[in-house]
Amino acid sequence: MYKRQVVTHSENLEPENRDLLKSCLARVNGIAENLLERRREQLSQIADNHGDFQVSSLASEFELVARQNLIHFDAHTVDIQLPSEIRQKFLRTLSNILSNSLKAVRKVESPKISLKMWEERDRYHVLITDNGVGMSNEQLVALRAGKFGSEENEGNGIGLRTAYDFINSVQGEMQMNSQTSQGTTTQLSIPRS
Repeated sequence: MYKRQVVTHSENLEPENRDLLKSCLARVNGIAENLLERRREQLSQIADNHGDFQVSSLASEFELVARQNLIHFDAHTVDIQLPSEIRQKFLRTLSNILSNSLKAVRKVESPKISLKMWEERDRYHVLITDNGVGMSNEQLVALRAGKFGSEENEGNGIGLRTAYDFINSVQGEMQMNSQTSQGTTTQLSIPRS
C-alpha cells in the first residue's frame, strides 16, 4: 500500500527478497493498469452512447490509480460535446498520454501529474504535465520526426503515435516539451464540433 516506503526500506533486505518485492510491486502495478484499461473500455462504451463526453470520469479513474501508487494527481476538466465518431479516439488519446505520465513519474521522489482542460472560442484545450523522468532533446527531436518508442522506455510508442494521428486527423495540434529529470508537458488543442 505504501509503495515508496516499501521501496525505501527494501535496501535492508537480502537481494533475493528485494527482487521478490520488486516483482510483487510490478505485478500490483500491472493489475492496477489492467483494471484501468477495463474501465477505459467501459467509459468508451458510455461515451459512444451519450452526447456529453465525460472527461471527469476518466480523470477520476486516473486519480484512483495515482493514489494507489502514491502519485499526486490534480485534475481540472470540463465535459465536452464531441461527435460520436471521435469520442472514443479522444478518450484513448487522453488515456495514452496520462498512462505515459504514470510510467514517467514512477521513478521520481514526489510524483505529480496534472490534467487541465478548458474551452476557448472554437477549440478545446488540454494540458497534461508531469514531473517524471522526462526526455532528452534527442528523444524529443525523434518524437517530432515521427519516431516513437525507444530502447530505454517501457513502451513501444504505439499509444503516442495513435494520439498524434488522431489529433492530426481532426485538425488539432499536439505539442510536447520535456527535459530530462524535469518532466514532460503535453498540450492538445482540437476544434469544437
